[in-house]
Amino acid sequence: MNKTLNIRIMINESFGRFGMLEIAGRKIISCERWWADNLPYQSCIPMGTYKLQPHFGRHGEGFAFVNHKLGVYQSPEPGALRYACVIHPANYPVELMGCMSFGDWFLSSHRRLGVGTSRDSTAFVLDYIRRNGITHIAIRDKDVIPVYELPEKIKPGGKTLN
Repeated sequence: MNKTLNIRIMINESFGRFGMLEIAGRKIISCERWWADNLPYQSCIPMGTYKLQPHFGRHGEGFAFVNHKLGVYQSPEPGALRYACVIHPANYPVELMGCMSFGDWFLSSHRRLGVGTSRDSTAFVLDYIRRNGITHIAIRDKDVIPVYELPEKIKPGGKTLN
């Protein structure tokens, strides 16, 4: 049986894509690069549902996103448009290349939007996936909110998400 974590995209702008998920009562922000026509190393991965495959790479032990219909594979092989798109810590979208990180609040620095406590939050998400047998992550855009309409508590630079 598939167990899926759902990420609801809240910000999808030219500076990055940020979503929200809730795990055990803890609100967590996902952080990715912006959409750039699915170009490897330049774009976030397409929205959709991904199988989580155990992966060991330069960021250590974690999980890779896999959806062959979207051309996202764990390793380079025929049919792969993207590969090695994994979960790892990073504070800003520019530190990611098709991968995803997590944080507890938004950071705003030098006109960049990012997430705070990425190491802790990403470790928490990875541990939750392992302990609870999560097999998939679904990235959805039903609730995208323009930045200027975000509530004060989650605007860039805000540290609370109540």
